[in-house]
Parts: sequence; C-alpha cells; structure tokens
Amino acid sequence: MNEVQKEFHKSNEELGEGISAGSPFVQEIQDKSIPLNFYLPMLEAYDGGSDLVEHVVAFRAQMTLYGIFDALICRAFPTTLQGPARM
Repeated sequence: MNEVQKEFHKSNEELGEGISAGSPFVQEIQDKSIPLNFYLPMLEAYDGGSDLVEHVVAFRAQMTLYGIFDALICRAFPTTLQGPARM
C-alpha cells in the first residue's frame, strides 16, 4: 500500500469512518483505484497562511505533468493540507 493509500485510510480511521462513509466525493471518484506507482508531488503543505490559489495551481501543475487523472487529483489534494486548512 503506498503513502497516499495509507494516508487516506489513516484519516478515515481517525474520523471513525469506513472508506466511503463521510466522503465528500461521489462514488465514481471513490471507486477509482490509486496506481501502485503513484507518488504525491513534493509540495509544501498548505495551512491557510499563504496564497491558496498559488498552492492549487502548483498542485494541479505537478499532477497534470505526470498525467494523473482527475479522480486521483480530487482524492490526493486533501493530503496537501494541514492545520486549519485541513478541517
């Protein structure tokens, strides 16, 4: 299981939820599997103290550079947030 999958499962366990319970994503996005060779881009985590648009643009550019599909972009983005931005 790669880091994104571990982080996804960890956050659900912390919230006491199953994989899809409480997810903000439609079932189609939840059902897309994460490729085994997928790695998150190396970005500074966003905590609300800097420009959100800049963070989103940088994240999107990194993901599209490697041809990552939209469903995975949706699922991976919350892992780039921390602190108040993650709530």
